[in-house]
Amino acid sequence: MTRPVLPLLCALAAGCGGPKAEAVPDAGAEAGADADAAAAADAGADAAAVAAAVADTDVEPPRLGSIGYTTFIYQDRSRKRRIGDVRPGTTVILQSDEPVEVPPSQLGGCKSGRFYPVAPRGFICEDETITRNLDDPRFRALALAAPRDGSRPYDYAFSTRAPMYGRIPTSSEQARTERRLRPVADLARVRRSMDGHEDLAELTPTPARDPIPEFLLGGKEAPVPAGRRGGLVRKEIPHGSMLSFAHAFDVEGRTFLLSPDLTLVPADRMRRFRPSAFRGVAVGSSNPLPIGWFRKAARTKYKREESGAFVVTGESWAPRTSVRLSGKSITHDGDLFWETLEPGPTYARARDISVVAEPDEWPRMVGADEKWIDVSLSRGTMTLFEGRRAVYSTLMSPGAGGVTASPKATTEELVRGAFTPLGSYRIAVKYRAAQLTDEATADPSSFWIADVPWVQYFRNPFAIHAAYWHEDFGTPKSGGCINLSPEDASIVFAWTDPPVPEGWSSADARPSEPGTWVVIRK
Repeated sequence: MTRPVLPLLCALAAGCGGPKAEAVPDAGAEAGADADAAAAADAGADAAAVAAAVADTDVEPPRLGSIGYTTFIYQDRSRKRRIGDVRPGTTVILQSDEPVEVPPSQLGGCKSGRFYPVAPRGFICEDETITRNLDDPRFRALALAAPRDGSRPYDYAFSTRAPMYGRIPTSSEQARTERRLRPVADLARVRRSMDGHEDLAELTPTPARDPIPEFLLGGKEAPVPAGRRGGLVRKEIPHGSMLSFAHAFDVEGRTFLLSPDLTLVPADRMRRFRPSAFRGVAVGSSNPLPIGWFRKAARTKYKREESGAFVVTGESWAPRTSVRLSGKSITHDGDLFWETLEPGPTYARARDISVVAEPDEWPRMVGADEKWIDVSLSRGTMTLFEGRRAVYSTLMSPGAGGVTASPKATTEELVRGAFTPLGSYRIAVKYRAAQLTDEATADPSSFWIADVPWVQYFRNPFAIHAAYWHEDFGTPKSGGCINLSPEDASIVFAWTDPPVPEGWSSADARPSEPGTWVVIRK
């Protein structure tokens, strides 16, 4: 079993390449008669089993743990369609404590012939990627490195090229392994990348903050996840790739970072990303539309004199902040100004502000109370609606190519120009965190961006996702995906459909639970 590999397209334009990874289904692509029939066949059993499992709240339901790089959840026992997955070191609730035996003619690649029914639906093959023993040393080690709660499931760092050790190396082993790499003392002078991948990267190494994991004591090698290889140096993280890590601990004066695959990376060869504090604003009766967003730069506040002229106040709005608007605008000497609800009144010059208002035309396919996402490429904004009621607004970064010229652009044209597609789409599949790479393997070697949080694909290979490497939200920046801050991305992920069940790392939309509409306009 291997974990799904997702296209690198979603990062920044300079890092884009054609997607070579396993295809992510478009919304509705597999929503045919077969899916409906299978869903209907399992629905009754699913509901009854889940009800039985949770009826007595004093009884802990049975759980299954993942010890492989990924444990897949299938729609039925034929393994023909994946509907989700479970991350290493995490658990999923089972509908039954006992696996279901499958006749040899129906194994579908599950060598054991046994499947565990998962809550609230689906099946997991009993194979080398799972364990029922949550005290298993490999599972406990992976659980220590598993994602945490919150908008940033991990800490993250930019690589200047570093070994990924399988155990704590001795001083001599470090010297021998790293002698061909640039000396650590010289790394601060390495030119920072110009593609935006290091916007939030700091030169100060990550300090040690955690004890040495127990499974590494005494020179022991870290457990090897199913499907991965062991050894002193399990692989190398190339210059420019990005690492996720869960712990930072000291060994004889040097800090090591523990990654989710249980490799150890020297912190002094990495540039830690500082968290972005940016997040959008709730919209409602106390903060109704229209509102205005200021993007990359601070913008001047204006007041109006009795003569009608607009003059600067000497104050400004900070980058990536919003202001409430009265809805009134005034043109003077060829310049348009928006009246804000700040005292004065205070005005913002139209060319300095991205105005978010109710759309001129409501999408026809959206139901009266149905959730949908309004994306404006030219304004750099995203607004969440429930029917015709706005509930949240924020800044986002679309493709670095700028405003897409035509809704008829092909995927090849969009990728080549780093454009975000225009049109209306449903979210097809959601990942709590996913690795982005151009390599068609679950274990890439030349370049990857680890554990990008809150990924939501709406048109393969385009997605909404967090960007932990920059906070230039509101400005075209990506290879075509829609970049949000981690805080915003987690809020949007929790709000949209389909929901990702407890313990699942990902989930597909399905006919009975379609994905939320994403409407992308110029």
